[in-house]
Amino acid sequence: MSRSVFIAAFVLGVCVASFSPIAAQMPTIRPAAPMGKGVVVLKAARLIDGTGKAAITNAVIVVTDDKITAVGTASQIQIPAGATVIDVGNVTLLPGFIDAHTHVIGRILGDSDGNDA
Repeated sequence: MSRSVFIAAFVLGVCVASFSPIAAQMPTIRPAAPMGKGVVVLKAARLIDGTGKAAITNAVIVVTDDKITAVGTASQIQIPAGATVIDVGNVTLLPGFIDAHTHVIGRILGDSDGNDA
């Protein structure tokens, strides 16, 4: 091994050893999971429930706090009084579909300062 490679490896090892205790003391940021509050109703042109049945047209989804509590056609679902109603238009909704897509760029999911990173 040449002397310059040996010195570079030694310096790198010293740096890693020096910063390891500092990294171990860094606090872990764990934002609270977002929690829905109240009742929200989504209206859409179509809804696919993932069971293999035909798409529901003129669909309504009722979300209470953080759970889907009712799904069906506009004629089947009664909209709760005081609910926030959002008509999303000519779209297809897939309630319960898991979005496992992410970009790993050093941001923490749910971190309110993430857009400034």
